[in-house]
Amino acid sequence: MNIKRIAIVGCAVALVGAMTATAFAGTVTGNGMFANKGQQAALTATQVEQNAAAREISKADKDAAKDTRMADKDATKDARIADRDANREAHQATMAAMSVKWDALTDIEKEAVYQLQEDKINAEIAIIDEYLSLGLIDADKASEMKSNLTEKIANLRTDGEFPMMGGFGKAGFEGRNHDKGLCTTTDAAVTK
Repeated sequence: MNIKRIAIVGCAVALVGAMTATAFAGTVTGNGMFANKGQQAALTATQVEQNAAAREISKADKDAAKDTRMADKDATKDARIADRDANREAHQATMAAMSVKWDALTDIEKEAVYQLQEDKINAEIAIIDEYLSLGLIDADKASEMKSNLTEKIANLRTDGEFPMMGGFGKAGFEGRNHDKGLCTTTDAAVTK
């Protein structure tokens, strides 16, 4: 057992001696714990170069990804604009065809359509009166809404154009105030 202790103590003394010699050599050379400052500087310069190269690669990757996203965004926008323009042209062609057919109708056929439109507007006025009697809207709002509809009836036959039904299922002029707009008391509902 003593032999083991002697060996351990001997190793410890040797280790302490080596550390002291290294520290002494560093102190003599002025490099602190590093005996060769040139190796340390070379290692640091290499690490700085590697880090700079890695940052450049990372920046290039980020820039490439950003450029790709921007190109995709621009392509999507261009496609959406092209679709919108194509839809607009198709709608205009449909409207032109409808106008030609409307102009070809007899006065009696046109009057039947006008009468149905007038009946529809009168039904909307009746709904406004009912909303007013139930207190869902105030008198000023009801008066304004009924005035707009009465004006619509007066203008229905004057321009001679085809009276639309609300844009083929979309919220057209008449569709915007249909039910959802009549039951609210906001100005936005009337002006839509």
